Amino acid sequence: MKIMNIRAQYTLLIALFLVTACATYEPFTEPMLNEFKLDTKNIKNVQFYLSAEIIMFKLEDGHAMGKEGNVFVQNTGGLTQKVRIKRNTPCVVERIDKEGFFHVRFEPGANKTLKFQRADNNRYYLHTEFVNNRHQLEYGNEKYYVTNPSLISFIMVQMRSVKNSPSERVIGGKRA
Repeated sequence: MKIMNIRAQYTLLIALFLVTACATYEPFTEPMLNEFKLDTKNIKNVQFYLSAEIIMFKLEDGHAMGKEGNVFVQNTGGLTQKVRIKRNTPCVVERIDKEGFFHVRFEPGANKTLKFQRADNNRYYLHTEFVNNRHQLEYGNEKYYVTNPSLISFIMVQMRSVKNSPSERVIGGKRA
């Protein structure tokens, strides 16, 4: 029985080491874009991930939310569709437009990309338009509202530390 506990502890220790030795997610920043000389062509080969969950939803006609005068109007139903993109979902940058927006794809389909833009901290955050006191975006040629927590979503890459050991040369000597 004691041997089983030692084996379990040993296995747990190895698993913990492997997990901590793996790559970590880092926010993708403009300095990384410049350092790795990424452009619209070669950025497609980089695997990106989402930092936080994005929740998009559509409302039935006539159930729009907004403000009328000094009164806030809430939706009392009428939610027709909800789309969730979970944290750490893999994605690719399909293109970078002239304004510097990253068009990020999470699934196949016509115009099923979300825009991300560079913020003051050099991270690329989800871009929305503020319409009728709600954050709105276009996804798959349809307009969706997004929840406020979705606004903190930015794109990330996996980074791994690599130790560069100096090259070594052993000289055998010279005989006469």
